[in-house]
Amino acid sequence: MNEFDPNDIRSMMNYVEDTSTNDSDEVLLKFVENTLFLESQSHSYHLQCDNYAKHMELNELYEEFPEYADAFIEGLMSTRGPIVSTGASYTFQPLESAVEVLESYRLQCIAMHEVLDKEEEFGSVNSLENIMSFIDGILYKLKTLA
Repeated sequence: MNEFDPNDIRSMMNYVEDTSTNDSDEVLLKFVENTLFLESQSHSYHLQCDNYAKHMELNELYEEFPEYADAFIEGLMSTRGPIVSTGASYTFQPLESAVEVLESYRLQCIAMHEVLDKEEEFGSVNSLENIMSFIDGILYKLKTLA
């Protein structure tokens, strides 16, 4: 089984796939923590960027993503109760990793979508789909801006 590495946001996909028989609450909690860290990572990317167009797109990411994340997490809380930290630690990544990290996060969203859909948590599925659409738009802009 692949170990979940909280310093590598990309490792979540392997973790989810390898723990499909484990408690979904544990998997969702790790995804929630990745989501919360992505908020801070997004601000860090914004502050590292000297390309004006990308700087402004990263500004949109770090200013708007928290609202999507909050709606999703509070929806989970309404059915699962308070969110408790696992105590995992995270490390900020350099700007060059932004697209790769967002693409990996998008894959994590797909895995979480499957978990929530199986559990018929349709409100959370809808909130997650909003996150996915938002991330898709950001990725498109980051990939096309020079």
